Amino acid sequence: MSSKGFKFFKHLKYLTIPGLINQTVTILILFLSITLYTSADKVILTTGRVIDGEVRDIGDKIEVKTDSNTYTFLKSVVRDIIKSNIVITNNSQQYQSAQSNDETSNKSANQYYQQAIQEIDKLNPFKAIEYLQKAIEIDKTHTDSYNQIVKLNIQMFKFDEAKKYLEKFAEIAPNDSRISELEKQLISQSQKNNSGTSSQVTITPIVIEKPTSVNYTGLYALSIFSLVELEQEKSSVTVTFYDYKDGITESKILASIQGNQIVPTTNQDTSLSDMPFVATFSDNKSDFNLTIRNTVLEDFGYRVLDRNVLEAFKSELNKDFAGAADIYGLALEKNQSDVFSKYHLLRCLIFSKNITEAEKVLNQLKTDVSLSKLLIMPKIISICENSISALKESEKGLNAIDDYEAAVKLMPDETSEIPSEILDITESKATITRENYENARIVVAPYTNALDAIANAYTKNFSQFILTGSPYDPQSNFVKYQVLARMLILQSKIKLYEANFADCVKMTRKVVKMGQHLNTGPLFSRSVGFSIMKIGLDSFEYLITNTLNNIPDAKHTLQLLKALIRDQKEITNEIFSYEFTEYPDIYTPKNADAILIKGQVIVATLNIMEVAAAAKLFDLLNGKYPTSMDMLSTDYFETQPIDVFSGEQIKLIGDINQISIYSVGPDKQDNKCQIIYDVRNGINSPGDILVTLK
Repeated sequence: MSSKGFKFFKHLKYLTIPGLINQTVTILILFLSITLYTSADKVILTTGRVIDGEVRDIGDKIEVKTDSNTYTFLKSVVRDIIKSNIVITNNSQQYQSAQSNDETSNKSANQYYQQAIQEIDKLNPFKAIEYLQKAIEIDKTHTDSYNQIVKLNIQMFKFDEAKKYLEKFAEIAPNDSRISELEKQLISQSQKNNSGTSSQVTITPIVIEKPTSVNYTGLYALSIFSLVELEQEKSSVTVTFYDYKDGITESKILASIQGNQIVPTTNQDTSLSDMPFVATFSDNKSDFNLTIRNTVLEDFGYRVLDRNVLEAFKSELNKDFAGAADIYGLALEKNQSDVFSKYHLLRCLIFSKNITEAEKVLNQLKTDVSLSKLLIMPKIISICENSISALKESEKGLNAIDDYEAAVKLMPDETSEIPSEILDITESKATITRENYENARIVVAPYTNALDAIANAYTKNFSQFILTGSPYDPQSNFVKYQVLARMLILQSKIKLYEANFADCVKMTRKVVKMGQHLNTGPLFSRSVGFSIMKIGLDSFEYLITNTLNNIPDAKHTLQLLKALIRDQKEITNEIFSYEFTEYPDIYTPKNADAILIKGQVIVATLNIMEVAAAAKLFDLLNGKYPTSMDMLSTDYFETQPIDVFSGEQIKLIGDINQISIYSVGPDKQDNKCQIIYDVRNGINSPGDILVTLK
């Protein structure tokens, strides 16, 4: 545990697997076989992403070989390359060995900066600031560290500290464009704080003299996630935390009373030793709240009147949900304002599948004004709503995730590595031929039952039960979902070889729909969903550009793509709705922006495929390709396909014999198809996203 004030952010399981997010964000990268690498510790991109691997310089690009993949990046998107004996920086676009003392300092500063970024990803800004301060001590001109430390101090309401570092930042880099934006943030946040209009609470507790008659012994709810038990003996206190985490139920520290603070004694082997409580007394000198010093959020606490709540919490942690629900219910009869018991009663009702009562308690929580200061609450409510929705859909047999989970159980226990020639077929880089047909059938055969289990999943809704402690944990199966998608594409390509186009295109549609299903909830789910959609869209592109040769098949393909577009939700910042992003920048989940752009690239590609299918149908009807979008009338589209990057109509250029249909891509520049977007050069790389028909 790092800082108790931020501890509750970590309790939701989807925030604890950044490795899976990192893996799925890069699923689109082309695998290469590269030799003759020079060892390097870290590659740092301009987006802040860090990749460990071996590096080779190849002109205007570098290649990075990790344990499992090989990536290609333009040097323009690489900020630093750090090794044990070399630092390659991009400040002057020159790559040099680190020999001077200055370069050695740069290396150390960059390392501290990356450690700070990692701590921010862990939602531990206090440790992050320590590392940033060390980076600045080593390199007084390390602008990234100044930028980040100013942001952190603003978010933590340490405006004097923010101003101090901002002035130094402006002194060393007066022309840095980030300075003006930081100044605006500092002025805005400090004014809100002074006027009392901020939705966040000040970090400085109001110190009121502690009445001598008060004894701290008792049970307290700390926010809605943890219980704290205090046992006071004169001026000493034993503090026991009961944590809302799987497998860890309690931890103890010793503390002493100092004024109105309960301060953990030093030299304890615990991360809690730097987190004193502050007891703030009400006017009647008897009631008080517990907060934790130096937190951005008030981790509000209150005395729990019914000590049996502790037993209920222990039962809940041991998954005795029915028993825990009974005790929480009795506690609420004694004290309706006990929001801890109310929230945990809701959890237990959900896990007990008592949907009717769970919805009643959920509605009570929605209107509980005492939770208004807990900024995380709207997202907790959203997670509970989705978990209830998942239970409802599953009870009716209409939840696609149940089909996917059933399919996973039917997959071979030992999933063998897919041969490279078969993998190329699933990525539409190769086709089924007489030579590889039997081999493809052998590879897909063990997955037949699993594929049958998801045969109708595309017709269903999709809701994830992702409340922490869920009886099933679908995110652990997301890699297997991708294998399922590849096997479904392989099965579709076999059908194509067997001249069964209708089944082939239907299976391809199922893969895209599977990806759309997963494009809900946490970011790691969305990233996998986008990757699966790409597998399906690559197959659609192959079918449209190589196999559509009759009007009925073209019409059928166009109709399937229209259905997918109707089901496709807009990809905006709303995809972060399950992540903790209350604070700009520092609490945005790692790789969030990359996943957002990745999703928009996928949606742009889907819209391009619709136009491509329409253009192919036009060619089959008229013997020539349309040379403008205006030639594709409303007979082809329900609504005009829009480029998500430009907000304008998808573009089409060419002549009657060859056309290109394209989106301007993430750089939002119309390159007239002269520069082609390639994700291998970075998610934000320049170029148009296109498909060409000949």
